[in-house]
Amino acid sequence: MKPALPLPADYADWLASLKSRIQGGQQSAARILPLPIGQQSADQLPTAPISQALSDQLPWFHIATLLTKPHDLEGGKPL
Repeated sequence: MKPALPLPADYADWLASLKSRIQGGQQSAARILPLPIGQQSADQLPTAPISQALSDQLPWFHIATLLTKPHDLEGGKPL
């Protein structure tokens, strides 16, 4: 389908320039906006070292054993 009005000869260059300026503006805004949020979040983090969950520290066989053995719910001992 033919456009209703003919496009200017330099339309493709103009469009590429416009896209580039929009992307540059988005990147600048993205850098400006998260800085205060990121700094605030970093300031509020606990100073304790980050450690793995207990289940991540167990060998896989122990996890499989714990999951497959029936346990007494009140005493926590294997049946």
